[in-house]
This record gives sequence, C-alpha cells and structure tokens, in this order.
Amino acid sequence: MKKHRFLPLFLAVILFLNPLSVLASDGLTEADSSIEAYDTGSSLTEDSFPSEEPVDPEEENAEETESIPADSFVPSDPIGLSLGASGSLFSDEDFPQDAAAVLMMERTTGTMVFAKNIDGHREPASVTKVMTCLLALEYGGLYDVIPVTESALEGMDPDGSSAELSPGEEYTLEELLYCLMVASANDAALVLAEYLGGSQDGFVEMMNRKAEDLGCTGTHFANPHGMHDDDHYTTARDLALIFSAAMEYELFRTLISTTYYELTVPVSPAEAEYDEETEEAESEQAPEVRELHTTDYLISTSITDEYYDERVLGGKTGFTTPAGRCVISLAQDGDLSYLIVVLGAQAWNEDDTPYYGNFVTVSALLDAAAALSVVPLADETTSVSIKVPKGRGMADLICRDPVSALLPAGFGPDDLTSVSILSDGLEAPLDEGVPVGTLEFRYRGVYLGSSPLLTAAPVDLAIFRPERQRINHAAFGREYPVPVSGPLPLPA
Repeated sequence: MKKHRFLPLFLAVILFLNPLSVLASDGLTEADSSIEAYDTGSSLTEDSFPSEEPVDPEEENAEETESIPADSFVPSDPIGLSLGASGSLFSDEDFPQDAAAVLMMERTTGTMVFAKNIDGHREPASVTKVMTCLLALEYGGLYDVIPVTESALEGMDPDGSSAELSPGEEYTLEELLYCLMVASANDAALVLAEYLGGSQDGFVEMMNRKAEDLGCTGTHFANPHGMHDDDHYTTARDLALIFSAAMEYELFRTLISTTYYELTVPVSPAEAEYDEETEEAESEQAPEVRELHTTDYLISTSITDEYYDERVLGGKTGFTTPAGRCVISLAQDGDLSYLIVVLGAQAWNEDDTPYYGNFVTVSALLDAAAALSVVPLADETTSVSIKVPKGRGMADLICRDPVSALLPAGFGPDDLTSVSILSDGLEAPLDEGVPVGTLEFRYRGVYLGSSPLLTAAPVDLAIFRPERQRINHAAFGREYPVPVSGPLPLPA
C-alpha cells in the first residue's frame, strides 16, 4: 500500500471552505518518487517516462508485482473499527490521569479519543452487571415472573449492594433489571443468574461464551455481580464491546439513565387473608415500596451534586477495594456521542473519605474533548493517483463517499495521512466507475474514516515495449530476458 501525506497546514483550514480535491504524498516507493504527475493527480501515458536516465527494470516493474493486502476493504462499522484501533487522538502526555485503564470513543465517527492500558486485565466490579443485563435481555422475557429462592441468595456477601430481596418474593424480570442496574443489586444478579442459567455456574458459562462471541479476548467472568474473585477480570476494550452490544436494546438505554425506581414488594402468601366469597387470597396490607437510587452520581444529585455532569446520559458504576472505582458512561456533547470506560480509579482521599476518581476522570475527559471538532477530509471530488497492477501509467481514482473526522485543535499536517488500499487481485483493464479499494484516513496512525475508491476513467493495459526494456537492461549490465510464456524478437 502507499501512504500519502496531506498538503501543508493551511490546506487544513481550506478544508472547511472547499472540500479536498487532491491528496499529496511523500510516501511513494523509490520507483514512483520521480513522477511529478502523481502529485497533480494526472494520468501518465506511455510517453511520459523520463528519458534522461535509464530506469532499473526491476524497480520499474516493482509496482506491477507488488502484493496487495488480503484485507483490502475496510469494514463499515465505526464502533468495531474504533475498538480495533491501536492508538488514540490524545496521549498520556496530552491528558495525564491516574486511573489504571481508560477508554474514550466517539461513537458517531468511530474515533478512539483516548486509550490507556485498554487491553490490560482489570477487575470490573459491578460493571460486570452490564453483561448480566445483556444476557437477561437476550434470553429472558420482561414479564417472566421469577421467584427469589434461598439457593440463589446462598453465600451472598452481606457487604455488597442489594435490593433486600427475600426468599419467597416474586418479581418480573424487568423489575429485577431495575434492581440490577439502578441500585447495582447483587441479589438481583444472583436471582437472574439462577433463573437464566439454572445455577450461578451455568450462567457464568453463558457470560464467558457471550464474551467470546462478541470478540472479547481478555475477559473471564467468575460471577454475575462482580464481587472480588481472582479469576474474574476483563479489559476496557472488551467492556466497550459488551456495552455497545447491550446498547442495541431500548430497555438497556432506559435502565442506564434511570436515577430513581420504586420497587413494589409483593405481599407474601402467609400475610394474605383468605376471602371465602372469591376463594382467593387477599390482603388489606399495603405493599411495601423500596426506593432505589442510582449509584451513578454523574447523572443524579439525589445523594450528592459534587460529581453531576449534564453531558453524561447514563452508565454503570462499580467498586470493590481491589478493583477501585469503575464506570462505563454514555455522554453527549453537542453532536458528538462518547462511550467512556474507566477502571481502577482512585477511591479514597488522604483522610480516608470517599473519592470518586471514576467520575472525575469522565468529566475531565469530556472537558478535554471540547477542543475536538469535525473536519472534512474528502468528498466525491477527492482524487488520488495509483499504480494499478498491469495498468498503463497512473490511474486516477475518486472517493465515492464524503469523509469527516474528529480532530484536536491545532493539529499539524504531518499528523494526518491517507492510505490507498487496493482490493485483492486487482489488475487492469478496468472500466470507469469500478470499485477498486478504499482511501483510509489516519491521525498519528489512528483510524479516522474511509471511502471506497472508484476509477475516474478507464484503466488500460500497459503497453509492453521490448526496445525500452532492452535499453534499460543493457544500462544496468543485465542480459535481456526471454519470457517463458513465448519467444520475443531479440534485438540485433
């Protein structure tokens, strides 16, 4: 593939006024570096080769024999592309902070804004419940009536968060999901696990199988709630994949943004009175209502307003001493939508008072992202010139789709590159308007977006010129080769 550098910085400003029409390059191979027509986007003819100096035949034919990547077309899913990125717009130097792992992705453009240790194994604490919720939405019915059993609650840690569920009570799956995601109730997680998986172990198998199906490579679950276990871990990148899958469900989007929920506790049969006329159990006792408040102080001021951030739409928190403060947040700032994962943030002040480093990090990231803006990179008039295998001269290619990208203020021209990727096995001749690959844009190696490339005009077969081949071979002291496919007239 070839890399093409952008024009000087002033063109970055012009991009806002006029779409980019030509992409210059300093990443050409040695054989192409003398071709001035490449930078203007014009096609070369058979008479356009320089005649002052002989050209090494091996270098001359290098482009025609160059291998083309098998993964020649980039997938169209922006989230998948972003989560597969190896870099980010911001670095640790741009945004220093002390959380163990941080991921920030812009969801509409698929841009990795910030990435720190996103593949390192970390305990997720109650952020685990995003997977528990996803499986409940996938395999359960919202109005399934689920009993709370003694076996489900057996061994539950009394220090963990709960909705105070008791054996004998019955709730719908939807009610249990509100307990799970709003109050981060461990007992709700255990009840759902037994119901959906037959047992906690059975459900854990489902969790790990789902993680593998989603493409998670650094995750292993040991329980459905996230309490400490040495064999319970994941990564920031994997959690973003899981959260993105759960976002497909409307109820999940409602759950993560709910700040308050009233759980109606059913009256137990032992407390109900039997009515002989209706032959049914009835009770004059008013049902108990338990008030559930969100654990996410970024979206609610009911507990404290110290961390409230109006840009945050919802999310899921987690905390254990080994895990530190954790959170996945969904945020909106103007037209930009962010998915933020914070793991292992600071949990205590020096005086041992609680400190929510997870919430502080989310707000700080959003503040830093305020300097980002969407910059147009290409439109339907953008063209590049590429050497197509067996093609005559340079082929002019145009972008099929416009491309815009999220970029920080003050970026330099050397930060931006475009890469032309031809499809596997492509060769001339080609008609006009034929898809031939993609033009991929990157910032410091970070994927920004791409557009399919089409031929702007027919691409003809190269004209074989044995006389020129003979002169060039002679200049480099080589014998003129005779192709095995058939004899050619040898020079006198």
